[in-house]
Amino acid sequence: MRQALSTSPKGKAIKAQEKTIQEKKSTTHWYVRLWHNNWLFPVVATILLVGLTLCKVSGSSIGRYHTVFYGQGDDSNLLLNRPRDIRSDEWLVNTQMTIAQANNNFQRINKNIGNGQDMSVVLDVPYKEWS
Repeated sequence: MRQALSTSPKGKAIKAQEKTIQEKKSTTHWYVRLWHNNWLFPVVATILLVGLTLCKVSGSSIGRYHTVFYGQGDDSNLLLNRPRDIRSDEWLVNTQMTIAQANNNFQRINKNIGNGQDMSVVLDVPYKEWS
């Protein structure tokens, strides 16, 4: 069947088309091939994530506590803009619960919060159990 297809006019046309596509691929510049590569976005995102992490850059608004701990004055660790009050879910809730979890060895039930807070029902707070 394959041999019959390659000797027919239609088979020859398909072979010529495949050869043309192969030639185009071999003459395409490296940056064009890179731009159309499916791995470009994940690789760039991973490099940015690792780079920003190594530079200790985060999007946290924990800087709201700067005046509480250090008094008035500008936060020297602030890169852009200012900490936002609207992000209080992060700096007023999640950060404190994460610190409480660290002090409780990341147990699922944290006896330091109320009568024992089940941390598996709290969003964005780490604990050691698989559930």
